[in-house]
Amino acid sequence: IMISHITAGNITNDGLPSSLSQDMIEGRLRGDLNFDGIIISDSMAMGAITERYSSGEAAVLAIKAGTDIVLMPENYTEAFESILEAVTRGEISEERIDESVMRILSLKDKYDKEIEKINAILQKQQNNQTAIQERQNNTDELRNIIINAVCSENVYGEIVDKIIVYDDYMLVKLK
Repeated sequence: IMISHITAGNITNDGLPSSLSQDMIEGRLRGDLNFDGIIISDSMAMGAITERYSSGEAAVLAIKAGTDIVLMPENYTEAFESILEAVTRGEISEERIDESVMRILSLKDKYDKEIEKINAILQKQQNNQTAIQERQNNTDELRNIIINAVCSENVYGEIVDKIIVYDDYMLVKLK
């Protein structure tokens, strides 16, 4: 889920943008709605965030609130360093970071498996295309052999009454 920066005063009482609200993310999304997937913030470079928070403050609040991926902070270095410092100080636990990492790796694993299935299908299609092309080549070769054999004067006079060639088709009327 991509969580926006709207303030939902009728749902939460903290006055924070939803992307920074632990009540919204952990309380409502993960708690009430039992959502266990990845939560990604909307762009942290938007005015709703940058007008009230530094990149570091917003990133730390978002992670503490339960966001797994902080999208596009205005100052990436400040956001990264602030999260690292918050973990070092114990403000954000390593377990909290591990939760997000596990969600992300789980999703990546799921999509890696899907990509493997897609690649297998594409390989099968490629093999089918190769088989079709080989069949076409064999047909062309066989047609050429038949034309050469049938058109040779010795064979033609003995077994063939008439040959009609139309596009890719050759009709041979035998005696």
